[in-house]
Amino acid sequence: MKPAVQRILIMSAILCAMASLAPAQGIQLNASVDQARVEVGSVIVYSLEISSISQMNANPTMPDFGGLQVVNTNGPFRENRMTIINGSSNVSTILRWQLRAPTQGTFTIGSSQLEYGGQTYRSRPIAVTVTMQAPPMIPDDLKHEGILPAQSNNAAVNKQLNGRLFLRVEVSDKRPYVSEPVLVTYKIYWDNIPIRGLQYPNEQLKAGGGLLDERFRAQGDIQPATETHGDRAYQVAPILQYTLTPTQPGDAEIGAYFVAVQLPVQRQSGRGPFDDSFFGDPFGANTMQVQLPAAPVKLEVRPLPTDGQPANFSATVGSFTLKASADRSTMRQDELLTLDVTLEGRGAVELASPPRFPDNDAFEVVDQTARMDTARPKDYVGGTKHFQYSLRPRKFGRIQVPSISYPVFDSEREAYRALRTEPVPVTVQPLPQGVAAEPAAPGGASVTRKVGNGPQLNFVQAIGSVRHGRVEPAMESPLMWLFLVGGSMLILAMWYRDWRRATLDPAAARRNGAWRAFEKRLRRIKAKGGDGRNAEVAGAFEHAVRNLIADHYNTSAEGMTRDEIARLLAGSNLTREQVARLLERLDACAWASYSPIDSPIDVRAWSEETRAVLREGLRA
Repeated sequence: MKPAVQRILIMSAILCAMASLAPAQGIQLNASVDQARVEVGSVIVYSLEISSISQMNANPTMPDFGGLQVVNTNGPFRENRMTIINGSSNVSTILRWQLRAPTQGTFTIGSSQLEYGGQTYRSRPIAVTVTMQAPPMIPDDLKHEGILPAQSNNAAVNKQLNGRLFLRVEVSDKRPYVSEPVLVTYKIYWDNIPIRGLQYPNEQLKAGGGLLDERFRAQGDIQPATETHGDRAYQVAPILQYTLTPTQPGDAEIGAYFVAVQLPVQRQSGRGPFDDSFFGDPFGANTMQVQLPAAPVKLEVRPLPTDGQPANFSATVGSFTLKASADRSTMRQDELLTLDVTLEGRGAVELASPPRFPDNDAFEVVDQTARMDTARPKDYVGGTKHFQYSLRPRKFGRIQVPSISYPVFDSEREAYRALRTEPVPVTVQPLPQGVAAEPAAPGGASVTRKVGNGPQLNFVQAIGSVRHGRVEPAMESPLMWLFLVGGSMLILAMWYRDWRRATLDPAAARRNGAWRAFEKRLRRIKAKGGDGRNAEVAGAFEHAVRNLIADHYNTSAEGMTRDEIARLLAGSNLTREQVARLLERLDACAWASYSPIDSPIDVRAWSEETRAVLREGLRA
């Protein structure tokens, strides 16, 4: 057989063997959810599992969640597993996302795709059905509002809380006009239940068909009032308030929302979850997290009528009054008058445009400004806006600032109105004999000059000549070029030094930069705050510690298992107790980053202590 033919046959055999290895890898991409039928506001855990016979470095694409809201916005929780059955090994990587069902309906989670070894693997789509929750046992006057029951991981506790703890959303008007702001207030109601901490979700409240503006968010201790509904006296506290301004007619929707509270739970002999004393507030009581969901709220936005709409209408909607006042009643002809026009009432006063100053023969506008009063009313949308005009008189004597007209749509009367100010009388004194007025600068007083033998007032001396000199461009200066070239050479030399070190000893370069990156991540954790239930903060702490250990030992943080971390730290200066404590904290943060927990963890305190322990234990 000729050598050329032998080479062809050998290459063919190699290609066939490589092709046969792809399916032999046994790669599978499977998707699943922990529950395919949930109620509005519930959390769904979506899992994506990549399994093969050996470790592989490949990441699938994130699927389209089809309208379900992602709770753990800092990324999926990753878990690695290895199983050996009858001598055959299987390695699995599981990615998990927490998803929240915002409203009722059917949501389809799309396929995820994985490219590996020239093959394409896809997971199957998954449909999730979201139903409206059964209404809680609340008084009759609140049943029509679609209030949802409290949710916890304990069915007995949920039954005990039924009708005694819930989140209510109040909307000032469910049939507003376009550009008419609506006040949206979230309130917590509870009956003889000692609630503790209050937590808001990571995601922001969403609305379709309008603009949201947050006005109020309760922090720390909340101060409740008492409301009686039916035969129950509830403690009520507003915790969140928004302004929704519709931008188009039709349907607008305020999305589903939820908050979480902590309840002190006392488990002692003789007490069960159906006793009133089950929820106590003793020292050392355990706590349980309870979520309070609020269903979406739909609005019917009405269009502004076209009949009778003024030509100069500026889309100001609400119930307002318009007043005008001047800063003085007597002035000289060479002075400026400040006119304050005040628009006050209910509606989108912050978005109101300035009224048009009418053409007249008494005053002309030199300048105009606008400002809002800082105080915002709590029980309605509105306020006071001031428009200030700097006016110069065209003549002297007893004259008037003309009336100003401002068209609005009165949502209470459901009709267009022309607001008008009263004319403002002003006495303008003529200039002294021999003084003529110069044109006034915007926002300033007029300048006078001497005429004949009269007095000289506010005289500005004219400049006879201006001395000119040659202006040398900066780029023509040798000193500037020396600074630019010298600075560039210094930066290049520093870069070459670092590159040389990294090339000769990349492990040392990585180890040297590990602490700088770790300190930076810890500063971000402190800036974010949180008490450890925040999934983003817990996940960031775990990520920072894992990457520090991986960088110090020049290994990959991707897929690093708990046993591998323990093995690496066994050769450090850390004691066995310190290693065990560190691993427990990493496990707690990993669990908190993708699943709600009942016991609080103080990530900020952990980060300080862990920093000191690792600094001492990993030093050379």
